[in-house]
Amino acid sequence: MIKYRAVKEKHHHPDIGTYTAWGIMGWRTSDRERAVIAYIPDVFLCKTDAQHFASLCTQLNIAISH
Repeated sequence: MIKYRAVKEKHHHPDIGTYTAWGIMGWRTSDRERAVIAYIPDVFLCKTDAQHFASLCTQLNIAISH
């Protein structure tokens, strides 16, 4: 099964300065291990939106290719 979660990040852009963003991580779990299979940085600026999206992806069992 693939699970998703929101990951807090700090970024810096020369025009706007430092900002906090949220990326989405997908990992595959098995009986013995957990392996990150995808990570997309800087997707959301709102923690709640990022967590809701990650939760939906996990609940709906979204394929990592999507």
